[in-house]
Amino acid sequence: MAKPRGGLKKWFGKGKGGNWVDISAPKEGGGFEKCGRKSASDSDRGYPKCVPADKAAKMSKKEIASAVRRKRSKKQGVGGKPTNVATFAKDGGEIMRMKSKMGTKGGAMGGKRKMKMPGGMKKGGSAMKAKGMAKGGAMKTKGYAKGGAMKAKGYGQRWRCKWRYEKAFEQEQWSIWSQIVAYLQSNIPHFKAWVRREYTVNHERYHGEFLHAMVIAVTTMPTRCLSFQVIFTGAETYDDDEEPNVHGGAMWARMPITALVADTPLEDWPEPMPVWAAQPWDCSSHNHSVYVLDRATPCPWLAKIDGEFYPAKYYFTVDYTENEIADDPAQHKQSHVLELLDAGKWTGNIVALPNNRVRVTHPAWFETGEGAPDFRPSQHIHYSKSDLDYTLDVNQVFDNLYAAPEKKNGRKRK
Repeated sequence: MAKPRGGLKKWFGKGKGGNWVDISAPKEGGGFEKCGRKSASDSDRGYPKCVPADKAAKMSKKEIASAVRRKRSKKQGVGGKPTNVATFAKDGGEIMRMKSKMGTKGGAMGGKRKMKMPGGMKKGGSAMKAKGMAKGGAMKTKGYAKGGAMKAKGYGQRWRCKWRYEKAFEQEQWSIWSQIVAYLQSNIPHFKAWVRREYTVNHERYHGEFLHAMVIAVTTMPTRCLSFQVIFTGAETYDDDEEPNVHGGAMWARMPITALVADTPLEDWPEPMPVWAAQPWDCSSHNHSVYVLDRATPCPWLAKIDGEFYPAKYYFTVDYTENEIADDPAQHKQSHVLELLDAGKWTGNIVALPNNRVRVTHPAWFETGEGAPDFRPSQHIHYSKSDLDYTLDVNQVFDNLYAAPEKKNGRKRK
């Protein structure tokens, strides 16, 4: 954030661009505390995030939370100077300020820059048509599959593209993929996240810092927690012209679930979770299937972690097979991938819990129960040939539409 013109006189003066306030310190009766603290060591306030009072009055709660969190995610006081962080995030961050001259809805081409449309495209509307491109919401370009990302003319001009799938297309694809048992790695319903940066340098440094990423695939390995394929976006540098974007487009395989934090506005970064809390049961097989339980998605789930219940947002489910543990009815566990909501110090962390650690809520369908369900794991395997009397009775085994009518007194029954 550049200093206001006019120096300290304008900074502390009244009027547009002056009277700076700390948006991380709201007053009880409204407004914010003045910028700055008497003493950093004696103050119970966190590091300030200061903006002009007129700008603060126009910011939403989510914008304020985003600005404060990103300010405190950067190490301050380096060389005796504060580290400047822009107030509003750009594309790929938590908040996009829509200033597109074309006025397209949905935020696919948001950002502060005025963008020129490639030749042949029409202004306005959410579905844009280009010369030689197929009709519909998702654009088709040469060499790209249907439903893919929009490729703008002049790829090297920092065009930021965003995948846009039609809802029906997405459901159709997942209905097909959910029937396939994969080995080792599977595509998932991708989601944006922050990655704890220490995981990218062998936990040697950068503790408390985060890199923005898109999570695109999951890996299952026996006796290990879920891990993920991520593509770093470099979004943490979009607001700082002095910080080079060295991570955008870089990939990392098998990033542990404990490294991920959901990309949602939070007041503070969540504390790291031990693996036993984030995923109490390790993966039981390389062979797995990924699917979304559509009828269990509308409402928050309840997740039991370390003896407490917390609301959680359901993402998808990983199920396992072709392993003696995964196929044992008494030992089988699914992994429901969730984002913790209102979980205190763990709010925003990603977890994977089995059925006996979660409850689905849906007030329109049913009343959520309390206490321990009267369940006991099954020790039985159910299959038709387990009944010896059935398998030895040929007439019963082959009692189909083409079986001859049963004879009575030596004659066929009419």
